[in-house]
Amino acid sequence: MAENNLDQQMETKIEEQKQNQDNKKTKYNKKFKKNKQEQEQKQNQSEHQGGEQEDNSKGLKIYPHIVDQKFINLIDFDQLDKLFNSEIEKDQQEAVIYLKAFIKEQKPTLINLFDIFDHYFNKEENKGLLEKTVLRMFKILKCLSTLQANSIIYKSYFCLIQQNSVKIPEENQQFMTEISQAWKYVHTDSLNTFLTIFDIASQIKKEDVSDEIKDLIVLQKYSEAVKIISVFSNFTSELAPLLINSLTTNKDASKAADLIKQFKLNPNQFPEVEIRLKKMSLRYNLRTYSWEFVAELFREQKDILGYAVEDLLFNKQYNEAYSVLKSDDQIIKYVHKKESLQALNDPSIKFKVLPNRLYTKDYFSPQSENIGQEPEGTHLNLSKDFGITRDKVFFINDVKSKDFEFAKKELESAKQIGLDGEFRPAVTKLDNNSQSLALLQLATQNYCFLFDPMALKNEKEYEILQQNIFQNPNILKIGHTISGDISMVASQLNGQLNFKCSLDLAKLHKSKNPEQKQSSLSFIAKFQLGKGLCKGEQTSNWSQRPLREAQIHYGALDAYISIALYNKYIQLYGEKDLSQFFERI
Repeated sequence: MAENNLDQQMETKIEEQKQNQDNKKTKYNKKFKKNKQEQEQKQNQSEHQGGEQEDNSKGLKIYPHIVDQKFINLIDFDQLDKLFNSEIEKDQQEAVIYLKAFIKEQKPTLINLFDIFDHYFNKEENKGLLEKTVLRMFKILKCLSTLQANSIIYKSYFCLIQQNSVKIPEENQQFMTEISQAWKYVHTDSLNTFLTIFDIASQIKKEDVSDEIKDLIVLQKYSEAVKIISVFSNFTSELAPLLINSLTTNKDASKAADLIKQFKLNPNQFPEVEIRLKKMSLRYNLRTYSWEFVAELFREQKDILGYAVEDLLFNKQYNEAYSVLKSDDQIIKYVHKKESLQALNDPSIKFKVLPNRLYTKDYFSPQSENIGQEPEGTHLNLSKDFGITRDKVFFINDVKSKDFEFAKKELESAKQIGLDGEFRPAVTKLDNNSQSLALLQLATQNYCFLFDPMALKNEKEYEILQQNIFQNPNILKIGHTISGDISMVASQLNGQLNFKCSLDLAKLHKSKNPEQKQSSLSFIAKFQLGKGLCKGEQTSNWSQRPLREAQIHYGALDAYISIALYNKYIQLYGEKDLSQFFERI
C-alpha cells in the first residue's frame, strides 16, 4: 500500500510538473512574441539609420552599422598577419590561439569581429590580401579546425568574403578543387554559408560526406554529424541511417528516435531502435506503476509483455511475472531469455496467479479508492458529489443508436457543455498510433456523453453534431486549457471548424487567484470544491474496448468537472462577471 501511495504521489507530482511546464511555455511564447516584435522594429530602424542583421538562409550579410572602434583598438594586428599572411604553420597556430583567447576575454559579437577583419584587410599595406587568403583558404581552415577555433571566427571571415564578393579568378580555378575539399574543416555552424558563397555544394561527393559522418560517430560528435546531414539534405536517406544505427543502445535509443522523426525516415527501417524504445518504455512503467497497470497498458503489445515477464522474473517477482504471462496465452511466445524460461520451469518456485484489481475491483468511482490505494471519499465522485449516477453516463459508438439521438438532443439544446478528451497511449516515440483521440467527453448539467472517435470516424452524423455544438455561439464550451481541446476537436474534422464561445478554466483561475502558483485541473477542483481528481486512469489504455467502469467514471468526471466548476464560479462571482472571460471566437 505504501508503494501504491507513492505511485499516486508521483503521478500527481508529474501532473503538477507538466502544468508548470505548460505555464512556463505560455510565458516563453509571450516573451518570444514580444522580443520578435522588438527585433523587427530594430531591424526596420537599422535599415534606415544604420544597423546590423544576420541572414543564414543564403550566407551572412552585414548591413550599414556604427563601427565600434573600441574592439578594433584592442586587437593585435600582428597576430592577424600571422594567420592570413604567414606561410609558417606555427605562426598560424599561434594566431588562432590568440584569437580564441581574445574572444573568450572580450566576447566580441559577429559584427565586432567582422569590423576587425574588415579594418585589417583595408589597411593600405594589406590591400588585395583578402583575395590571396581565399586562395590559401584550405591551409587557413585546416589550421582553424585543428585548433577548434570558435565558430564566430569562421562566420566573420566568410561574411567578409561574401560582402566583398570575392571570387576565385578564372586563371586560378585549380584552387576550386582544393576549396571543395576544405568543407570538412569548416565549423558546422558555418558550413552552409561556406557552400553558398563558393557555390560548391554540387561538387561534394556523397562518399566524402559519408566518411566524415563515420569519423564524427567514432569521436561521438553526434550533434555535429546531425548538422552536416542537415546541410547535405540530398544525401539524408543514405547518411542518416549511419548515425541512427550507431545510436541503437539503451542509452541513445531516444536520440535515435528523435533523428528518425527529424529526418522523416520510415521507423520500420530501424527495428532495433523500436525494440530498445519498447524495453525502455516497459521498464519506466514497471518502476512507476503496478504490474496490473502494465498488463493492461500493453495488452495489445504481446512482445512488450514478454519483456515484462523477463524483467519481473529477473527481479524475483515471480507471482507478478506469472500473472502477466497468464493474462494472454500468446505472451509466452515472446519470452526468449534462457534464464526466464528456466525459472518458469523450476519446480522449486511455486507460482500463483494474482488477481488484477483493475478488473476484480472495477466500479464506477475513483480507481485508487476501488483498489484500496486510498480511503473512500479522498477524491471527487460523480455519483456522490454531483448526483451523476452511472445511468446518466452514455458510451456512444453508433450514430444509429437511441443513445446518439438522445445525446444529440441534449447537447444541441444545452447552454453550457464541459469538454475533454483522452488519447491512445504512446508506447514509444515512434508509435504512429499514439496521441490520436481515443475518447471525446462532453457533459451537460445533467448528463455525460462519451463518444468513441475510433468507431465514429467518418460518420457524417457525428461530424455534423460536433459542428452544430462547437460552432454555435449560444453554447458555452468549458474546459481546462481549452485551446488544446479546440485543436483536438478540429483535428477530427480535418481542421474544418470555426470554434465559437469558450471559457478556459485555467485562465479564469489565474485571473481570480493570481497568488496561486498551481493551476492544474485537479488543483483547481480541490481549491474550489474541497476535493481533487483521482489521476489513476490518466495514462491508462484508452484504446481498449470495452472501457472499465473506473475509466468511464474518470472520463465522464473530466468533462463534468468543468460544469461543476462553472456553477461554483457563478455562485462566487455571478454570470455577468464571468462573461468577460468568454472567448467568443
